[in-house]
Amino acid sequence: MTVIFQHHDELELNRIDYRGAVSSEELFAHARFRTAAPHWLNYDHLNVILADANAADVTREALSALRLRHDGLFRPENLLILRRSAWVCFSASARPLLRHWLHTRDATAERHTSVRLFDSIEEACGWLVLNVREAALVARSEGFREVQRFHAPPTAAPER
Repeated sequence: MTVIFQHHDELELNRIDYRGAVSSEELFAHARFRTAAPHWLNYDHLNVILADANAADVTREALSALRLRHDGLFRPENLLILRRSAWVCFSASARPLLRHWLHTRDATAERHTSVRLFDSIEEACGWLVLNVREAALVARSEGFREVQRFHAPPTAAPER
């Protein structure tokens, strides 16, 4: 899998795309990056799980461990204002794991980011209060600059 963290300067929006075979290593690398560069938390986020994303190798236990690291990033003293994080999932195989991630986040008592799952990028853009022109840019991934890419090499199949 590849996790691609991008930023749109004009829209002040981060976009994180998830594609290919999902690995815990990439998710943890992304969390380590966020810990090292917390200024990116001051922007709204659009998280897009693309149709080719496959989360078969990520366990709920790995997500729980990731949650421990990730939730610490969203303490109120680290954020200028309440942020929004929109999720759009085009991968049927990744959707159950994403629902688990979002459900455990919703159950967190001290959340400081409003999080929602949408069926389309257009719906997410409406919630992020983007106008028609801005939403079109986002839908085309236009104007985003890549900030960081996380890509773990595929694991080798066990020898028989």
